[in-house]
Amino acid sequence: MRLADAEREGELRARQLPSADLLRQVTRAAKRKHDADTEYEQAVTRAGRLGLSHREIATAAQISHGTIRASLTRASTITDNWGVLLELCCAPSTPCLRRSAFHAAAPARVR
Repeated sequence: MRLADAEREGELRARQLPSADLLRQVTRAAKRKHDADTEYEQAVTRAGRLGLSHREIATAAQISHGTIRASLTRASTITDNWGVLLELCCAPSTPCLRRSAFHAAAPARVR
């Protein structure tokens, strides 16, 4: 009986050690993926702001121009919504004295 218990305990330990390492690898990979996605979206947005055509950007990114169009539309909608929300909060003639997380999170070009 003790031999079987020891085997089960050893198996559990053998599974737990690699799983901790694997979970750390997954966490690091997820962070790298998030960083790469953010960098990609910023690059596409910059290219769109500079006036490059959707097809030029799509060719460089090796994806369809419709995907670029959707991405740029989504980015401009988010920026436009921030602008509308800031205008409702802060009148242009008077500086806003509130320094909330909302203001800190707003894109710099809208402020």
